[in-house]
Amino acid sequence: MPSSSPQITEASNRAEICSLLLSKGYMVYHPEADVNGIDFLIETPAGLIQKCQLKSRAFVHWKKYGGENIHMVFPGVGEPMRREWYVVPHDKLFHTLKEIHGSAPKWDHPVYGEYWHAPVSKKLAERLALFAVKSPSYGAGVILRDNQLRADMFAIDAKHDWEKMHELGYSFPAYEYFPEEANTYILCAMLNRCKQDREFPNDLFSLRALLFIQLRSMYWAGTVEDGDYRFCGELLRKIRNQLS
Repeated sequence: MPSSSPQITEASNRAEICSLLLSKGYMVYHPEADVNGIDFLIETPAGLIQKCQLKSRAFVHWKKYGGENIHMVFPGVGEPMRREWYVVPHDKLFHTLKEIHGSAPKWDHPVYGEYWHAPVSKKLAERLALFAVKSPSYGAGVILRDNQLRADMFAIDAKHDWEKMHELGYSFPAYEYFPEEANTYILCAMLNRCKQDREFPNDLFSLRALLFIQLRSMYWAGTVEDGDYRFCGELLRKIRNQLS
């Protein structure tokens, strides 16, 4: 079998990305067969399971993968073992590629429908920075809706399980729910009022928004005090109670 065969390339790619994910604290599980577009499963440090389809480049196909909650896994440009890798929700990648290439004549294929594949350009790499596995921010791009949450996900220690808390906190797209020109101001006002009044809201939306902006505030401050961990711990407890 030639060394450049698709089978060997796929096996090499699979070994490369699995090794990288394991080094980042993720677990990887391989089903007996590729069923419904699933090549392997990833379990994140917070316990979220992601269905993954492995490709050799950025690839979308709405008729096949759209709305199926599948993540596309593919490498960036460069030499194996040195290049970046991306794990991106298919629908997020689809809309990103459509913004860039949607006007191309071949975007809407006569047989496949809306379909595209391409190497990771510099422009695309910038758009997908949150989904770059080697990036310190990897995991912050995973969005979790309320119906995807479980109480046990939040049964963690704010200080010792910092990475899990970070992943859960940034899984709430807080900025999307407020006007762009004022979202940070509104969120910071919510946080300051909560701390001043020493009263926590009783709804999941507000609690998740507070955890998000508390993590952002800790990042902006550049230092973390014990009081910050205690406040995060209380938010985790109240979110857990909401989900119980």
